Amino acid sequence: MNIESLRNRLVSTLGDNVMCLVHTGSRVRGESRANSDYDFTLFVSKVDEAVLDSINDALTDYPNISVYILDKQDLMNFPSAMYLQFVYSKIVYGTFSFPKPTNEDIVSYVNMMKREEIDVFRHYLTRPHRTDKLTSRIALSLKHAYIVLTYIAYKDMHELPKTIAETIGFYKNRNAKEAVIVLQTLANLSSQADKIVENPRKYLHLLEQFWRTLEP
Repeated sequence: MNIESLRNRLVSTLGDNVMCLVHTGSRVRGESRANSDYDFTLFVSKVDEAVLDSINDALTDYPNISVYILDKQDLMNFPSAMYLQFVYSKIVYGTFSFPKPTNEDIVSYVNMMKREEIDVFRHYLTRPHRTDKLTSRIALSLKHAYIVLTYIAYKDMHELPKTIAETIGFYKNRNAKEAVIVLQTLANLSSQADKIVENPRKYLHLLEQFWRTLEP
């Protein structure tokens, strides 16, 4: 993928509204798979209907990218812990600096995620849903778990693990078995896909228990 071409197209389309474009995700961290998306965060001064339509038009020729959009208003309410997602990122346009979250910021964010995920999985475990919907949500929750586990590791050692392998190592050293199981499931997601489809309830229970017992 030509990142410079993408950058030029967005800047040409949005002009001075673009504050910063940041390349994030697994491809920057060096743990991408062949089918991994290219993840970007686009900071703009404002978002409205016209801006979103313009971004959609600019991204027409880029089917394998994911763009997270934030404007100045969003940043006023942005959880400080989430700035950690930019530790291993590459700025491809503009400038950006983020505040380091406090331990209290991280605990607050993890508890918010914990509550949301518990509610989701208890709902899925007590009401029938299509298998494809369940497997999609399981995959998403595994990614959410990876994020919060890296944030908790940062709280403890003031350094963010860069990869899933590093995060697994951190929790193995602390004998956190459920965290390791969840992270290993994510790391082997492509090979685990058939097992998840065959028995999604096993993974629903795994994740409900993980979130319920998680201590930030």
